Amino acid sequence: MAEIRARWLAFYSEHAEPVGRGVELFGVILLLLNFLDGFYKLSKLSWHLAYQILMSFCSFAMSVRLIQLILAFRGE
Repeated sequence: MAEIRARWLAFYSEHAEPVGRGVELFGVILLLLNFLDGFYKLSKLSWHLAYQILMSFCSFAMSVRLIQLILAFRGE
């Protein structure tokens, strides 16, 4: 049983782990692009500047929190 586990861990570290990092990076890039798109759309609205800044801060905080969540799932 230990031999099967050792072979699986060797396979995972050589083949599956780098793919996981690629998926993680892709998710972070998508979150960043989503934030930039929302920021662009928010700048087109004729709302008060303070409200736009507040909404941008909230959106950025949510993006950072989602990145932390992705990294937490990666760490398990």
